[in-house]
Amino acid sequence: MRVLSLTTILALLGLVLFGLDVSVWADPCDDPSSGVQEGILGVVEVYNLGYHMNSYTQSSHRVTIENRTDRDVEYKYECNHNVVIDDANDNIVVVSATREFGPHTVDPGVTKWHFQTRTASLHNVLRDRDYILKTYTALRVTGGPSWGICREYGFRHR
Repeated sequence: MRVLSLTTILALLGLVLFGLDVSVWADPCDDPSSGVQEGILGVVEVYNLGYHMNSYTQSSHRVTIENRTDRDVEYKYECNHNVVIDDANDNIVVVSATREFGPHTVDPGVTKWHFQTRTASLHNVLRDRDYILKTYTALRVTGGPSWGICREYGFRHR
């Protein structure tokens, strides 16, 4: 049996992390949910979290971006909708309806809005168990600021 040294493991881990997009590691819960940064107004919302008819979850997401600069601004936005087990290890995702949109461009002086509804079917999820619907909406300007908001909704799947 061959044992890898700690240095080798750390080097491999560094290569893996270096190859990933930095936005994967950004926690949108740490970002402001609205405001003007670098001449760009961003507003993100997540609302209407729910558990419906004992068969699916739903969340609504809205992104607003206003370009107050004199250049085109490129951006992406993401709508995260995960159902996780409500226990000590509540990061175990059992259903995901997450999606990133873009890149998009907004011209100087223009405002754009995006609305999304995410749903996740629960037909293969164990019944009579507690879950948490974990959601967020994130707006990320290429080479610039980002905005994010997180919401959670607990439910028992019947």
